[in-house]
Amino acid sequence: NGIIDVTLKEFSIEGNFNAPPGDVTFNVSNGGALVHDIVLTGLGKTAPIDAGGTDTLVIPKLAPGTYEIFCDLPGHKASGMVTTLKVAYPAS
Repeated sequence: NGIIDVTLKEFSIEGNFNAPPGDVTFNVSNGGALVHDIVLTGLGKTAPIDAGGTDTLVIPKLAPGTYEIFCDLPGHKASGMVTTLKVAYPAS
């Protein structure tokens, strides 16, 4: 299934956001100086991650489609911490 390595910084979310349908695991590291997190609306979120910290988010049985990923901390999404996950056969 899909494993996505994610790096959070001020103010970006970096990674290869393509995965096959099924269980998707996000290995999230905070390479920035501020606290960050990631959210998939209605599906799950990480805990707030301190600078230099890591967290893992597993979304089971993710169906094909396009999903928004963003940092939920105040002002971060508006500052550019938002991206799109594409789930499809085959992952590209």
